[in-house]
Amino acid sequence: MPVKLFRYYPLSILIVLTVIYLSLFNPDNTSLGKMILWDKAVHVIMYMGVSMVFWFEHLISHKNIRLLPALLINILFASLLGGLLELIQEYFTVVRSGDWADFMADAIGTV
Repeated sequence: MPVKLFRYYPLSILIVLTVIYLSLFNPDNTSLGKMILWDKAVHVIMYMGVSMVFWFEHLISHKNIRLLPALLINILFASLLGGLLELIQEYFTVVRSGDWADFMADAIGTV
């Protein structure tokens, strides 16, 4: 099963790993980080990227696509990823904090 994931979804895996890294690394203090709307826009864009790349690779790698299950898996996976990363930021990092508004921006980007 994991071999198929790497074969069919290499870009999705790369994007997810990039999102995980960006969510957990220690950013420099910049004036951009203090702009709330900028932060939410970044969350929307990151999770839109996760969803779009997954869909692109899914459409390429499967001949018979069952739309509803694929859509639900995509939304569920990206939403769980966003929620899990917010919890990790809140409870397991010192320099980052989890935020419900960030989670909502993640979900908006996913959809």
